[in-house]
Amino acid sequence: MGLTHPQYLVMLALWQHDHDEGASESPLTATELSVILSMETATLTGLVRRLEAQRLVTREPDPRDDRRRRLLLTSEGRALRAQAKLVPRRMLERLRLTPEQVEQVRDAATLLVAALHT
Repeated sequence: MGLTHPQYLVMLALWQHDHDEGASESPLTATELSVILSMETATLTGLVRRLEAQRLVTREPDPRDDRRRRLLLTSEGRALRAQAKLVPRRMLERLRLTPEQVEQVRDAATLLVAALHT
């Protein structure tokens, strides 16, 4: 897919909030995305710039507040989603974990992340 893991996480969040794909929310700002991903805004800015260079996202002014920029998927960014949908299944096939084991790993990771944020 040509994305680093952090770039993939950014794209996942943008796909989930893509207004053109039926999301009820307006497009995300970098600040909103940094909260969702628990990522520093400065770190996210670099990731978004690289995604812009790949023509996967664009930034445009928020019509409600010209100081803010909304992150929008390009047609190329939306097209990449089809490839991304195959990633989880391929990972499971490579890991050879049962659904129960996957659930245990997910639960443990959730607890770990929660503990890191307290």
